[in-house]
Amino acid sequence: METPGNRGDESQGRPCCSRHPESAAVARCVNCGHFACPVCRVLLGGRNYCVDCAAQHLTAYPPGAAYRPPARPARPEVFPGAPWGVGEALIIFFLSMAIAAAFSVAIFYLFLRQIASPTTAIILLLFTSSCMLYALLLAGTFYSVKYRHRSTPSALGLRLQGLGKGFAWGVGLGVPLFVVAMGLAYLSQKVIEPTRVDYVSRALDRTSSGGVSVPLIVILVFTLVVLAPVCEEIFFRGYLYPALRNRMNMQPAMILNSMIFAAVHFELIGFLPRLVLAYGLCYLYEKNRTIAAPIVGHALYNGLIVMFAILSIF
Repeated sequence: METPGNRGDESQGRPCCSRHPESAAVARCVNCGHFACPVCRVLLGGRNYCVDCAAQHLTAYPPGAAYRPPARPARPEVFPGAPWGVGEALIIFFLSMAIAAAFSVAIFYLFLRQIASPTTAIILLLFTSSCMLYALLLAGTFYSVKYRHRSTPSALGLRLQGLGKGFAWGVGLGVPLFVVAMGLAYLSQKVIEPTRVDYVSRALDRTSSGGVSVPLIVILVFTLVVLAPVCEEIFFRGYLYPALRNRMNMQPAMILNSMIFAAVHFELIGFLPRLVLAYGLCYLYEKNRTIAAPIVGHALYNGLIVMFAILSIF
């Protein structure tokens, strides 16, 4: 059924004004879509309005007032008590990394290179540099959470609630993550030439080749199975992931967190395995909201790698 505002003018083949059907339209309202004749057409900011919509527009935005588009609805806070930004987290990481790298170089050239065998030097360097890096990371993280943003450690997932469930999830997902990651590592090794940047890989290679004392094996196991999972999960999943998740949907946040985690280990062969590991750990934290779940999954993953390296000696 035709309406006066939309029917065509039979004599001139042009649409008619919605208010004055006897008059031909010269414009169409950008707001309601009705046609307007010269009497009903109002030009505001270079745009055509009918008189009714123009009156509403002038009421909302009187002459001289700045136009402000409607505000987007606020994104719901997925992780409450985590107002810190992604940039803040990355600044803490790279500053900690730079200081720890300078410390490692000094320790190696001043002490380890002169007093230790290559195998001992690599394992001790891994331990000392890890201690320095993790100490700086945790110090920056807790300063940001407690003093800069007045939040609590529970915002990092450090809570007792759900501890048992998180432990079970960590164990249940840790083994499949290990299997998939090892498959990807095998494929990567067939395609990419190994590099000598990653001290973790070098320490494991030295261990699997034999001739490593028991104290050095204990230090290696403690570094990879206890120190790394606890400290890295507090920062990457407890601190960095909520900053990403409060600003984007789950899948982009998990993928970006995983890519950052894999990239900052500076090992091309290990990139895909660590990407898969981090993605699974993000999923664990998303579903359980306790940092215990990704810590257990990470510790199990590293523990299986170290176990196979040690067993290959015998």
